[in-house]
Amino acid sequence: MRQRSGAAGSAAPSDIDLFARIFERVRADYVSPIDESVLLAAASTAVVEAEPPQGDGSENWLVEQAIKGMLAKLDPYTTYLTREEYAAMQDSMRGHFGGLGIRVAKPEQGGGVLVVAPMEGAPAARAGLRSGDLIVGVDGKNVVELPMTEVVRMLRGRVGTSVILTIQRAEMAVFDVRLTREEIHTDTVEWHREGDFGYLKIGSFSEDTDEQVRLAIREMRLALGNRLSGLIVDLRDNPGGLLVESVAVSDDFMDQGEIVSTRSRTRTQRYRAGAGDIVDGVPMVLLVNGGSASAAEILAGALKDHRRAVLSAAGPTARGPFRR
Repeated sequence: MRQRSGAAGSAAPSDIDLFARIFERVRADYVSPIDESVLLAAASTAVVEAEPPQGDGSENWLVEQAIKGMLAKLDPYTTYLTREEYAAMQDSMRGHFGGLGIRVAKPEQGGGVLVVAPMEGAPAARAGLRSGDLIVGVDGKNVVELPMTEVVRMLRGRVGTSVILTIQRAEMAVFDVRLTREEIHTDTVEWHREGDFGYLKIGSFSEDTDEQVRLAIREMRLALGNRLSGLIVDLRDNPGGLLVESVAVSDDFMDQGEIVSTRSRTRTQRYRAGAGDIVDGVPMVLLVNGGSASAAEILAGALKDHRRAVLSAAGPTARGPFRR
């Protein structure tokens, strides 16, 4: 690693040890074998090209950049989280964080971050951001080649702070928009009735989504006098979230069968449904679109594969009236 002005003469052993442990974990456990020289070259390039935040040129920071550069070489989704980033992710999974109120995804082609949908009433929606916009810069930094997790980290932050997004929109010149971060609260489950049918909107899979789904179904059945003729589950623009919550919600509507399995080089883990369907087998339709990803795809795939629900590709997500 090259020396930077103001940096310590050598990295603390714990920092180097952290890099070594992560390198060994990737070498031994990543889903497919990868050339060690490729990983080391990516780490070295990341350090050379890194531009430290003002006042931070420490070796500890450089080790973090080396780790992130190495992991970025694997795929668009593998990344390293610092303590602060991990805490921010946990806040997000709890349904509240400082941010812009915007659901994003990795575009199918090219770089940047795709705007799936701005949340109604949040800073992104008030600023005029639209589904299909592509975020290509944050505070003047080109983010086209960055992992999506890194861009999301840059979008979030302390409430009251501002951020400038560079937006690429179809048939328009690239433009900048300034937004101020607010406290974002996400109710992941909403519902209403359509005659004798229930409509359930699942916006994401946070740590209490399964609990919210079960509560919504109980309220729905009480409102219908236990005459539930069918259920529509709306997964449009659902970017995913926690695997365990997706598995739990899938299990809610299945009596048996494999929900999903994960495979590494050394083992396979299978998640299976137990007995009990909280809607007693009533017909189900799942609404999906291009913004349905990750954990949402697990739920959709499990119910479709076991012929528990019919999938319907639909347009933009519906709006209220909802009960939460």
